[in-house]
Amino acid sequence: VVTSSANYPVGPAGPALMIFSTIPWMIAAGLLGPISAAGIAFYSGIFLAFWETHDPFTPLILAFLATIFSAAINQRYRQQIFRLIRHPLVSAVLISLVYPALYLIITFTLSMLVQFGEWRCAVSD
Repeated sequence: VVTSSANYPVGPAGPALMIFSTIPWMIAAGLLGPISAAGIAFYSGIFLAFWETHDPFTPLILAFLATIFSAAINQRYRQQIFRLIRHPLVSAVLISLVYPALYLIITFTLSMLVQFGEWRCAVSD
């Protein structure tokens, strides 16, 4: 519990934004390949799920994003526009655009499954 200057308890601080949490699997994607990057991202996702997001799908989402990122930067593209995708900064920006859509799809699906489970339990009683 955080205390103020007058020693009154203040509510807990919000979750910390872990800006640099993706750097290990991005480096692994460039140096080691997609399988190693997915493993490191999954391991990193376990820590993020436990301490920040409290979402059991965070490790799977990060492993999927690491695999896509690794595939994008390890391809040998012929055209100029696709060569830009091979640059890690451009790929990171594209992955950051994919993440919200993926998160919304998984969250919506999970909430529908939970509601279906509650409905099923209410009907069976």
